[in-house]
Order: sequence, then C-alpha cells, then structure tokens
Amino acid sequence: MDIKQEDLQALGLFGIYHHAYKIILLNKLLFTQISTILILPLALFSISYNYASNLLVYKFDINTFFKNANSTMAEQIAYGIIFRFSFLFLVKFLYFMLILIFYILPFTTITYTVTLTYVSQIVTFNKIMSFVPKVFKKLLITFSWYFLAMLIYNIIACMSLIAFIFTHLEPLLSIKSSIILIISVIIYGVGFAYMSIIWHFASIISILEGKYGIDVIKTSMMLIKGKMKVAMNITIKLFLLFLGFEISFWMMVLNDGFENGVRILFMVILLVMLTMLMLLGFVSFNVLYFVCKAYKHEMVDKSRLFHHLEGYFGEFVPLKTSDVQLEHYLV
Repeated sequence: MDIKQEDLQALGLFGIYHHAYKIILLNKLLFTQISTILILPLALFSISYNYASNLLVYKFDINTFFKNANSTMAEQIAYGIIFRFSFLFLVKFLYFMLILIFYILPFTTITYTVTLTYVSQIVTFNKIMSFVPKVFKKLLITFSWYFLAMLIYNIIACMSLIAFIFTHLEPLLSIKSSIILIISVIIYGVGFAYMSIIWHFASIISILEGKYGIDVIKTSMMLIKGKMKVAMNITIKLFLLFLGFEISFWMMVLNDGFENGVRILFMVILLVMLTMLMLLGFVSFNVLYFVCKAYKHEMVDKSRLFHHLEGYFGEFVPLKTSDVQLEHYLV
C-alpha cells in the first residue's frame, strides 16, 4: 500500500473505503481464499442465528403463559415484551460466545494481510493461517474485557427497559412512551457502536503492538480520538447494512409465501453479499487504524513493524514503546 503519510492522515470515509477496495483487488486470490474458508462460515453462522432466534423467540405463543392470569391488556403486553427481550438476551449471549471463534479467525488473518500489504511484503494463505494461533491468547484476553463490558452494558440496558415498562404500564402504548423508547434505542445503539469500535481497534493493537487486556482498551480509546466521527460512520453504515440483510432474510427466506427453491436462492444471494460486506468492513477498520496513526502524527516504521510480526514465528520480543508508537514528527 504505497501511500504517503500526509495523504493517509487526510483520508475520510470514502477514502478509507477506496483504499480498502484497492487492497482487496491487490490480493484478490488471497482475500478470495479468506472469504471462502473463513468469512463465509461466519456469514452462514449469522444467518443461522437469525433463523434460530426467529424460531425460539418470535414463534412462541406468549399468551399461553398468561391466559389464566387476571391481568390487564397493558400488563400482558409488558410481560410479553419482558419475556421476549429476556429470552432474546439469553440467545444473543450464547451467540456472542460462539461467534468468538468464527470472528477471530477472519479478523486476525485480514489484519495480518493488510499490515503486510501496508509494509509491501508478500504473504501466503498458509502463513496467514499459521499466524492465528500465535496471537489467539492475546485476542482472547482482550475479548474477555470487551465481553465483560458488553455484559454489564446490556444488563443495565435490560434492567432500565424493565423498570421503564413497569413504571409505564398503562401509557405504554402512548406517543410519549414510544418516543422515549425510540430515543433510548438510539442511545443504546450509539453506545454499542462505540464499544464495538474500541474492541476492533483493541484487537488490531493486540496483534500489531503486542498489548492486550485493559491496557490495549485504553490505547484504543486514545488512538481513535480525532477520527471517531469517521469510525462511527463506518460502524453505523455497516450496522444498517447488516440490519437490511436481517430484514431481507426475514422477508424473503423466512416467508412461507415463497417456494423453497426461491427461498434457497435468496439465502445464497444474501450469504454472498453478506460475506463481501464483512470483508470490506474488516479491511476498512484495518485501514482506519493506519489513518489514525497518521492523524496522531506517528510515522510507522514499516521495517520494524514487519520484524515485529515475524517475531511471532520465532522468539517473540514485544516492541518497545518507541517502536510501538513509532516516531512522532512535527507538521
């Protein structure tokens, strides 16, 4: 990726997408292998999760739980919402744990590939796959901190929702209550996006800078400053596209009105498009990492970065602070 530091720090949203696309084209065969072997199962798992959650949550007849209860309509709606959200939270919790393996593999390989492309080195798929076990422990520790933060965040969100429902039983369906719920969902989504950005950057830093755990979370929060708007734009756009895929899946694949052949065709199309979207998202976040480095006026020493990565295959020696932060320059 032959680009001047000055040009890199000035990249915006579309510039990052453009360079991500260039990197993918530069390594078409390699990214095709990664997409087919690693990202496609992740996309398939995501689609399978949507199907399973639809069966487990939305197909349940909630009324059977309250048909003998002497409760008002508002109470039954409240209980139904709480039941669905609680059960959906449990399903998402299990999904969150299982997706770890499916997610770390493609993310690590793409980070390694993009970095070697950045330092103008040739990489093979076999070497990429042998790199994953070298950094898995660090990524697992980093993920554990992220998981703990997300668990607390979601518990607080669920408790707040339950408290709101029980304190607004009668006016639950009013316009005011609906507006409050919509605003709350937006705030929750922004917080979720921010924590996802921090985790993505923390994972990249764990690989490229040798840090892990709570330290890498702090480093990630510092590095993203100044480019948070761009990072949030990328994350929200990807989230909305994923939401579009999920809605399309419900409308086309889970719709009994279509024949099985048509539903299978829709699923294959969505699967391919979702795989391509995930690939672009992974590469874009890695490009954004180098953009943030440039924005912070940290000149990346490509030779030291390359030898740092090669150190994983031999006697691993973490980079010193001067190597990790590399050198600052005045503008």
